[in-house]
Amino acid sequence: MIIENIEMLCKEKGISVSGLEKTLGFGNSTISKWSSSSPTVEKLMAVSDFGVSVDYLLRGNKDGV
Repeated sequence: MIIENIEMLCKEKGISVSGLEKTLGFGNSTISKWSSSSPTVEKLMAVSDFGVSVDYLLRGNKDGV
């Protein structure tokens, strides 16, 4: 679910997932690896700074409810 939510965020922002990784200083394919392993809190916080809450990344809930 995290990856799907990040892909949706990237689509809304007009950036590719690899572009987001570069912007955030992540290594190549860091986000795609989250399909088989959990991201660190620090990495989730970095992605959330791109304009959404951590709750949105985890559950797809933009309202935080």
